[in-house]
Amino acid sequence: MTQSKPRDTKDISGIEVGFTQQPDSDAQVVQNATWAAVFLAVAGLAFFGFAISTVNFLDWEDYILVGFPLFLAVTSLTSIFIMQRGHLALGSEIVFALNLILPVVLTIFVRDTFWSAFSYSVVSTALLVWRALPRRSWRWSIIVTLTILIVIVIVELIGLPNRFANPPAFNTFIAILISVLSVAFIVQAVRETWGRSMRNKLMAAFIGTTLVAAGTLAVYVYISTNNILQQSLERELFEHTDEVANSIGALFNEQINIITTLSLNEILQQSAEDANNTYEGDDSAIQSILETNDARWRAADAANNNADPLVKKNLTNQVALELLEFQEAFPNHAEVFITDVYGGLAGTTNRTSDYYQADEGWWQAAYNDEQGAVYVSEPEFDDSAGALAVQIALPIRSDQTGEIIGILRTTYLASALVPILGESVGETGKTDIFIPGEVISYFHEGQLDSIQPEQYAEFQEAAEQGMVTMDFENVPSVVLQTPVKASEGYQAVNDLGWMVVFHQHQEEAFAPVNAQIRGALIVMTIIMVLAVAAAIALSIFLVRPITQLTQTAKEVASGNLDSRANAISTDEVGTLASTFNSMTSQLQETLQGLEQRVAARTKDLEIVAEVGTATATILESRRLLQEVVDLTKERFNLYHSHIYLLDEKGENLVLTAGAGEAGRVMVAEGRLIPLDREQSLVARAARERQGVTVNDVTQEPDHLPNPLLPDTRSELAVPMIVGGNVIGVFDIQSEQVGRFSATDVNIQTTLAAQLATSIQNVRSFELSQKEAELQSLVNMIGSRIQRTTTIEETLQTAIRELGTAIGASRVKAMVGQNNGSAHTTAVD
Repeated sequence: MTQSKPRDTKDISGIEVGFTQQPDSDAQVVQNATWAAVFLAVAGLAFFGFAISTVNFLDWEDYILVGFPLFLAVTSLTSIFIMQRGHLALGSEIVFALNLILPVVLTIFVRDTFWSAFSYSVVSTALLVWRALPRRSWRWSIIVTLTILIVIVIVELIGLPNRFANPPAFNTFIAILISVLSVAFIVQAVRETWGRSMRNKLMAAFIGTTLVAAGTLAVYVYISTNNILQQSLERELFEHTDEVANSIGALFNEQINIITTLSLNEILQQSAEDANNTYEGDDSAIQSILETNDARWRAADAANNNADPLVKKNLTNQVALELLEFQEAFPNHAEVFITDVYGGLAGTTNRTSDYYQADEGWWQAAYNDEQGAVYVSEPEFDDSAGALAVQIALPIRSDQTGEIIGILRTTYLASALVPILGESVGETGKTDIFIPGEVISYFHEGQLDSIQPEQYAEFQEAAEQGMVTMDFENVPSVVLQTPVKASEGYQAVNDLGWMVVFHQHQEEAFAPVNAQIRGALIVMTIIMVLAVAAAIALSIFLVRPITQLTQTAKEVASGNLDSRANAISTDEVGTLASTFNSMTSQLQETLQGLEQRVAARTKDLEIVAEVGTATATILESRRLLQEVVDLTKERFNLYHSHIYLLDEKGENLVLTAGAGEAGRVMVAEGRLIPLDREQSLVARAARERQGVTVNDVTQEPDHLPNPLLPDTRSELAVPMIVGGNVIGVFDIQSEQVGRFSATDVNIQTTLAAQLATSIQNVRSFELSQKEAELQSLVNMIGSRIQRTTTIEETLQTAIRELGTAIGASRVKAMVGQNNGSAHTTAVD
C-alpha cells in the first residue's frame, strides 16, 4: 500500500505552504476514482441526451456522436465495478483513458471545440492525476496527457472536413463541465491547504472570494456581452435583410405602378378597343380566328420570319412603337406586349412564341374572370426574352367605363434584382431569394437553382427562430430570413411568398462578437490574475505581524518574559500585539508577585494551624470559642470576630463568643439572630451553607449595623459544619473596604471546619465527663448506703448525700407504712 508524503515548501516569511499531492491510501484512490467515474458517467449520459436531441441521424458520423457518450457512460460504470473488485490500477486507468478520449472525439467530429476540448483536458487530467491515480502512474499519465493535447492541436490545425457544426448550447455544456471540475479542483486544494497555516487560510479566503467575485463578474460579462453583441449582430443583419426585402418589394411595387401608368396610355387603350371591335360572330367564330392567327404566328416564329404580315403588323403598329419607347426608358422590361380582351396580340416589342395568350396562366390571373388583378410570376427562363425574368401582367381598363379591354404583360429581367441582392456584408455575407412553389428554388448571384422540399422545410423550421447557426451550402453559417413585402401598394407583391435569406459564414459573422468577448475575457483574466496576486500579497502583509507575534509568544512560552511584540499599527493586529504585551507584563508581574501571594497564603494557613493547635488542648467550650475569636482577630489583623452557635431547637443563632470588650458585652447581652431573618449575613451564611462576603457593608441591604462596631466596612461569615450539620457561624469583620477575597473565604472556611470539629469534640468530652461524674457519685452514695444498719440511717445517708450532690441546704423524704401512716425524715 502506498503511503502519502506531503510535499511542503516554505515562503519567505517562514510560514508553511503547499499541499499533499497524493491520496492517503489505495482506498482513498478508489474512492476518488469512483467519484471521477460517476462524474464521467453522468457527463456521458448528459452528452448523450444533448446529442440525441441535436443530430438527425443522416450520416454515420451522427451515430458515432450519439453512441460515444453512451459508451462513455457504460464503460465508466464498468470501471467502478472493476475497482470495487480490487483492480485499482486497471479501473483508474480506464477512467483516465476515457476522460482523455472525450476531448479527442469532440475535436475530430465537432467543429470549433478546440478551446473547450483543450481546457477540459488540462483541468480534468490535473484533477485525476492529483486525486484519482496511484503515484506510480503519474509519469505515464502526464506523458499520455501531453500526447493527447498535441493530437488536439494537430486536429485543429489540419481542420478535418465534414465535421459537425458546433451548436451554441454545446459550448455552454462543455463550459459547465469545466466549471464543475474547476470547482472540484479548488475545493480539494483548499481542503488540503486549509489547516496548514493562517497564511494559507487567508490566501484561500482571499483568492476564493476573489475568484468567486471575479468569476461571477466574468460569467455575467460574458453572458451579457455575448447576448448584447449577438442581439446587435442579429439586429444589424436583420435590418440588412429586411432592407433588401423591402427594396425588392418596393422595386416590384414601382414596376407595377409604371406599367399601370402605361396601361392608361391612350394609344394602347384605343388599339385594344379597335382590336376587340375587329371580331365578328359568336364566341366559336372568334375562337376560330384566334386559333388560325396563332397557328400562323407559330409558323412564322418557327421560321424566324418577322416579315409575315401578322407578325410585322404587331411589331410595327402604334402600340409596338409606344411599347418600344417605353422599353427604351425602362430597359429591364425585356419584352412588353398587350392583348385584346380575347387574348389575341395587339402589339409587342418582340416576336413572342405564340399569338394567342388567353390560354396562359398569367393571362387568366390578370383577367380574373373580368374582375382584373395584378399578376407577378416566379423567376423563370423566358424563351422570347432569352433571359431569366419575372412576368408581370395586369388588365387594361377603359378610362371611360372601367371595363377590362385588354391585358398588358411585361417580361421583367431578374437581373434587376442582382444589384439589390449583390450588396454583401463582409466577404461571405450574401443575400438570396427563396421562392416556394411546386419546385422550390432560390435565386442567388443571378442564377436560379432548385432545392429539395425536405431541406427547405428544415431550413424554414430553423430560420423561423430568428438568426440561427446552421450548415448552408455545407458551410457553418448564420442564417436569417424575412419575407418580400410591399409596405404599401399591391397585395400581389405580398402574396408572392418569396423569402429573402441572408447567410454568412459563422466564423466571419461572429468574428467581431468573438473578438470583443475575447478582449473582455482577457481583461477579466488580467483582473483576476492581478486580484489573486493582490490577495497573495495582502495575505503575506496581514500575516507577517501575526507571524512576529507568534514568534514572540514562543519566546515568552520558553521563559523569556522580557520579550515584547512590535505594536506599530493601530488596527486589530496592533491592538492584539498591545494586548499581548500587556498580558506578558501582567504575567511577569504575576509571577514576580506569586511568591508573595504564596507566602501570604502560607502565613494564613500557618495561622489556621496555630489557632487549631492552640485550641486543641482546651476542653471547655466557652474558653475554646473565646480563644478562637481572640486569636483570629489578632493573627489576621481583623477589626472584630465572633461566633454564633445554633440553639437546640435549630431556630436561632446565639452569640456565644466575641473578641474584645465589644464581643464580651454582646455575649453578656445574650444577642441572638433568628435563622430565618432575611437581613442578616450570619443567618444567610447558615441557610446557604456557604461563605458570604460583603466588601462594602454600606451597599449591602442584608447587613445589620452594630453600634458597638461602628467602623465595620467589610464582613465575612462562614458556616461551621460538622457531620453535614450546621452548628453555628464564624463571623469576621474589617474596617477596610474590599478586605476579603475568595482566598479569605477558603481560609476561614477551613478554620470554621476545624473549629466545628473542635466544638463537637469538646461537647462530646464535656458530656462524657458529666456522665462519669454522675456515675461516680452514684457509686459513692451506694457505697455509703451499704454501710448503714438501720432504715433510719439508710434514709438519712441517702438524703444527705443527695442534697450534697445537688447542692440543696435541706432535703426531706417521706416513707409510707402498711397501716397508712407516713414517716418523715429530714436532714439539714
